[in-house]
Amino acid sequence: MQLQRTVGNAATHEALQGPLLTPVGPASERKLMRASGEDPSKEVNRLQDEMLKLSKKGAWTGVARKYRDIEALGWELAKPDYHALAAQAEMRTVGVTEHYESLLRRGVDAGSQQAEAELNLLRDNYRRVAISPGGFLGGLFKGKPTLERAQMPFGPDHRRTVELAQTTLEDSKRFDGFLPFGEYTLNGEPVDVTAGQDVLKLKY
Repeated sequence: MQLQRTVGNAATHEALQGPLLTPVGPASERKLMRASGEDPSKEVNRLQDEMLKLSKKGAWTGVARKYRDIEALGWELAKPDYHALAAQAEMRTVGVTEHYESLLRRGVDAGSQQAEAELNLLRDNYRRVAISPGGFLGGLFKGKPTLERAQMPFGPDHRRTVELAQTTLEDSKRFDGFLPFGEYTLNGEPVDVTAGQDVLKLKY
């Protein structure tokens, strides 16, 4: 078997990630609240308190959900510590790909320097990879595709990301998300995931 490897061009990258660049925070809710004379910062403070309580219980899904409520009111109203807490919750619950998309929304929404800094940190450690059938065997591969890494990363976030990719690929025979830099094998063939802004497209 021979792997076919292509690197997505800018158009492909935009096609894959274009919708993610659209701010989804419902600014209309903010306008309605402010038009009615309500101060959204009070609700944000309440939600921040709930985020902190939930994090102490290890209820990371709840933390992420409360942060979504803050985004609806205006993420810029939250204190920096709670952006960091939300990032921790997203990494523990939905994974790197969803966290990256959340950062894109915040960064595009108001040019957040903090969001851009976190995006750069992810780009310094991960690369977006798209794996699909249709390589040398013309998509006739019937077995379960396997993605292996010679040495699993020590960091829990990195390890979780690799394990999620492995499970997703095995279940759906496709994967579109982020992988930490390193040496992998796809169906026994070597793959080197290195830094790059474009999507690394792999076919088996």
